[in-house]
Amino acid sequence: MKPTSHPTNRAPSTIGEFCALVRSATLDPSSGAARTLNTNVGSEGGFLTPAPVPSSLISSIFQRSYLLDRVTRRSTPTGSYDGYVVDESLTTGAGSRFGGLELPEVGQSGTIPFRHPDLRRVSLAMVKNAVIVPATSELAEDANLTEFFNEIVPPTLVGLMERRIVGGSGAGQALGVINGPALVTQAIEGTQTIANTPQFIATNAAKMLGQMADIESAAYYVNPELLTSLLTATTNSNEKTVITPPDALAPFGRIATRPLYPNAAAPAVGTLGDFVCASMSNYLVVTRGDVQQAVSMHVRFLQDEQLFRFTIRWNGAPMLSRPFTPEWATTPKSHYVALAARV
Repeated sequence: MKPTSHPTNRAPSTIGEFCALVRSATLDPSSGAARTLNTNVGSEGGFLTPAPVPSSLISSIFQRSYLLDRVTRRSTPTGSYDGYVVDESLTTGAGSRFGGLELPEVGQSGTIPFRHPDLRRVSLAMVKNAVIVPATSELAEDANLTEFFNEIVPPTLVGLMERRIVGGSGAGQALGVINGPALVTQAIEGTQTIANTPQFIATNAAKMLGQMADIESAAYYVNPELLTSLLTATTNSNEKTVITPPDALAPFGRIATRPLYPNAAAPAVGTLGDFVCASMSNYLVVTRGDVQQAVSMHVRFLQDEQLFRFTIRWNGAPMLSRPFTPEWATTPKSHYVALAARV
């Protein structure tokens, strides 16, 4: 008997496409998709994808966020990460960058001076975050699973990671910017409250930018509710809007010359973290492998539901250990500045 041939299978490019393929493979184990994309998990009656299928899923998640798209990313093949980051807060020298690199003038036959960059060891244990998405058989049969999962899973993972990067405690989860040791808190103006914050926001933004060590890569991240009032805020002097018109690199406009982005993971308006100026390239995110996906047809068998599971192993922390005073400054600066709480 001539063996049945199957068309060449390609790896799915989205979470939704994977879910549709793995359900098809579950219903028809003889399909090519079942053999090439999944490993049978007999104890649970489900299918588990090998890592990573596809390798682009985690990259697409990072690209969905104004915050995640700017962090420094590294990967680890094990359950922990031990590496080094440049820490400019350790020492600073005249004319040096990145904790020690120099580019001095050197005369003919002269000796080139040098100093080792200041590095800090970072150890991060990978933390697993998971989300379970149930789908009834009716939904799986009548709806487009690809569209369904593409609409709900990536935003869920993005939202979780953003919340940790902003406000994570560092205990069993990523250490957030506003809880890191290098955070600088910008004091509010004397009569500033939650209600009149838009009136003072131009002054707040200017002072926050003045606290930044890396002004060129700085951006503002604000609670969307605060953004709503900022869009119509004007300066007291000439009634010009505080936020400049959008441009290609700043789709929501600029404030104090730097891009402004809404951050749905920000704390409530009036609390520390609702208005942050940060250079997110100075935040380290380490991932282990890709987003892992599995489906079980049996856990909720009596309810006629299929459970799709998505897990990601990662961790993160600010790269700066404390504020520091650059060569050009007289007061300590940082890569992360937050407006103080208001009442």
